[in-house]
Amino acid sequence: LAAWDYPWVKKIIFHLEAAGEPLRLIKAIKHLQNIKVGIALNPATPVAGVYPFVKVVDTVLVMTVHPGRNDAPFQHQVLPKIRVLRRRYPTLNIEVDGGINPDTGWLCRKAGANLFVVGSYLKNEEFKQRLESLKEALQ
Repeated sequence: LAAWDYPWVKKIIFHLEAAGEPLRLIKAIKHLQNIKVGIALNPATPVAGVYPFVKVVDTVLVMTVHPGRNDAPFQHQVLPKIRVLRRRYPTLNIEVDGGINPDTGWLCRKAGANLFVVGSYLKNEEFKQRLESLKEALQ
């Protein structure tokens, strides 16, 4: 993989559970110029799994749904993970993905998330209205 072959790629996030050697993968991604790296945590994965890597990644993505299914329900049990990460690492980018809407986005923001991946909530004819309501909730 050469960064110049994929100029639109700005960040690569991998699932901690899928990486046999996370540090080796982080180093390989960081070797690519101008590409950020992040680690994603599934809802069932203990938050401590990312502690050894937080200082060498640009973001931790907390999956707020079980990955792989569209429109999967938001998993409220991830909110304490976000709070723990924010308390331990005040400057860390904490991203959330899955089931994000104004209500769940606000809960994640309140817990400490600062980046939000939004998909199916914005996927309909009321895009502009929904985007505005989401922006309001996340401020």
